[in-house]
Amino acid sequence: GSNFLWPEGLAGKTINTLLTVNAPALLLSYIRPIVSSITDSSEHPTYHIPFIDFSSKEMTTDENDD
Repeated sequence: GSNFLWPEGLAGKTINTLLTVNAPALLLSYIRPIVSSITDSSEHPTYHIPFIDFSSKEMTTDENDD
């Protein structure tokens, strides 16, 4: 997990985009080399987390917030 801060006055839609697109992309960029290194050091095949487009329509929840 992580805590994210932003300046006051940002629109709710902007904050939602930062938390649903930018934040996971940032966190994934940190975990990708760690997972690769750990699995490379194990008896299992090295696992490389694929790049994920968090901005794609399949990843966003705006349409499913019923």
